Amino acid sequence: MGPTNTFRIGNCLIQPADFSIHFDNGCIQALQPKYMEVLVYLALHYPRVIPRKELIDKIWNNNSYVGEKALTNTIWHLRQNLIDLTVQDSEGNKTGSQDETNVTEVIKTIRKGGYQLLIQPIWQSDFNLINTNKNDDFAEAANGVPPLNKDKYQKRHFVIVIAVALVMVSTTLWFTLFSGSAGRPVMTEIERITRDPGSEIHPSASPNGQYLVYAWERPDGQTNMYMVDLTQPQLRARQLTFDDAEQSISVWSNDGQFLYFSRRNRAESICDIVEMKVTTNQERQVANCPSVGGYNYLDISPDDTQLAFRGYDASTGNTGIYIVDLTTENAKPVRFSCNIDCGYKDRDIAFSPDGKSLAISRRNYWYSEDILLIDILSGEEQTLVTNEEDIVGLAWHPDGKHLIYAAQRADIKRGHIINIDTKQSQSLSIEGFSYPSFAKNTGELFYQYQNERYYITKLQIDKDAMSSPFPVIESEFSHLYPDYSAPANAIVYVSNESGYYELWIADDKGMNRQQLTFLKQSVNYPRWSRKGDKVAFLAPIENTNTDKIHIIDVKSKKVTTVDTAFKLHNRPTWNWNDSAVISAVYTDKFIDLFEISIADGSSTRLTFDGGRYGIMTSPTTLLYTRRESGLWQKELEGDTFLKLSGEIFNERFSWVYANNAIYFSTNKIDHQLHLRYDFAQQSLVELSRLPLNKVSGYQEISINLNKQELLFTSGKSAQSDIKKLIHPLL
Repeated sequence: MGPTNTFRIGNCLIQPADFSIHFDNGCIQALQPKYMEVLVYLALHYPRVIPRKELIDKIWNNNSYVGEKALTNTIWHLRQNLIDLTVQDSEGNKTGSQDETNVTEVIKTIRKGGYQLLIQPIWQSDFNLINTNKNDDFAEAANGVPPLNKDKYQKRHFVIVIAVALVMVSTTLWFTLFSGSAGRPVMTEIERITRDPGSEIHPSASPNGQYLVYAWERPDGQTNMYMVDLTQPQLRARQLTFDDAEQSISVWSNDGQFLYFSRRNRAESICDIVEMKVTTNQERQVANCPSVGGYNYLDISPDDTQLAFRGYDASTGNTGIYIVDLTTENAKPVRFSCNIDCGYKDRDIAFSPDGKSLAISRRNYWYSEDILLIDILSGEEQTLVTNEEDIVGLAWHPDGKHLIYAAQRADIKRGHIINIDTKQSQSLSIEGFSYPSFAKNTGELFYQYQNERYYITKLQIDKDAMSSPFPVIESEFSHLYPDYSAPANAIVYVSNESGYYELWIADDKGMNRQQLTFLKQSVNYPRWSRKGDKVAFLAPIENTNTDKIHIIDVKSKKVTTVDTAFKLHNRPTWNWNDSAVISAVYTDKFIDLFEISIADGSSTRLTFDGGRYGIMTSPTTLLYTRRESGLWQKELEGDTFLKLSGEIFNERFSWVYANNAIYFSTNKIDHQLHLRYDFAQQSLVELSRLPLNKVSGYQEISINLNKQELLFTSGKSAQSDIKKLIHPLL
């Protein structure tokens, strides 16, 4: 029998032509081509014990370096994929079940011998299948069974011909559209690499594809670097770092000896770029990095002489890309990005395989990010991708002609591949895809999988004992930023149910949901007017690096834009009589709170000390937060003073005022708290204690005094895994 023939093992049908296993219960399992080749070879030589060297010679073309590591991995995966196998005898009777027959006995390891398939394969050629169907009448007649009538025979024959034709057409299409190496069809296949609790993030594959390094955010909040041997998946991951600092994105040297990553201690305001020798865990500091802000991206040049990373200039307060010479001891990093009056921030970086260019993600403002290709010597720039909401990882394909990147819109992450020459981009059609990493020598692609989901929660606050949060609006979509209005007796919130974050409304129980806006934009931060007839919210202005405050009349659904003189705003609230909104505005010179008329956009500056978020508690009193800790109070015609010290209150947005008290959330080392501070009694009361990451970073708090409930955004499990991808477009 040839290696493309179909055959059975127990209760499953093996189809080498499309690399699939079809179980009798209807389940279909896809295999990698090499896995199928090994399985077919074992079946062809059943029941002989096949030496490891023979398999390596035949399947990996005598490449013992790759084959030795890959064969163990292949056998392990074959056993996992055949886990549902139930052994049947020659008459089709079951002789064992999954419980009774250990899956490892499907393929047996013979010590110092090799591997042996223990279940006899039953081969079926395409011609035999057709002939068997054609001659069913004669076989039945020979056994004393009345032959089929002519119509039944013709009908069966017709069905067989059509089926064969469909198979041939499908096979032709597969080979035409998705042909891979050696003319084989390439199917999308996803393999899960990590399975630990918590989140495994930011994969970094060694050049030869044997090892994978990642950061593990444990459920207790600790984050360290780990390394797994992909050729021995049964072994536990090896821990590389052992401290309380944050380690996240890493990159291997191209010779496979060193690992580079950032180590950030926010409490001590320290961040270092570290070089680690993988075999000994010896470290040396390469450079400093920002101790605040987002991820510290980095990448290494193909000749291992330069490291590019996201750095910080204290004199200008600007982050950007820096390049440090790794061949010179104590070399000073050189800034590659613009530093003064830039209007953007460079974030992620990736060296091209030839070392001549850098691919850079450039954040223009909160809702807009581009990817550019920059010639390292000349500085010439080409724009590859424009106006993505958030770039969450990029990597060069080893062929040097394509770039893989992930983009996030409305909290849904998707992977893309772009041709550098034509600038044509195609979707990989995989949700949850981010932070891709190639094994540069083998072309294997790994990525971080995380499917974010948020829901709206209520917390009862009128009980003597602490209560637990309870979902109000929860589904397979995300729902954020709830705000309750007593006059309207309704909750306004944001949801990505339509594919975009739009404004929605529901009653106080979370029922009778209705979409309010259809802007196909990222709508954020809705806030009811005091009368409960209007909602203020923030949304970007298309094809510009600006956002505007919008007002929707809930009854008429009419949306108007507040035409201010500013480009960037944040989290609007209402003044006392609903004639204006209070919003932070962002300029090159300052960030402060303004009162902005909804009628004509005219504005009055309220704070001069970096006000970030404010709530009017009377016609003349403003409570607000600044960049530093603490809660401040300002009389519009008078002085400003500290209302609550930073030792008690250290939140910027996650708080609400009601009845001379504030309700707020705060993060501790290993848990999150909801608290109430009563100004009259000067007392602090703990309302709830939740695990870390249970409450979303999107946190804004609203209160329903009628029901004595707090409303806020909660997050689904922070679980994130590393996966390996085989894809036709790769």
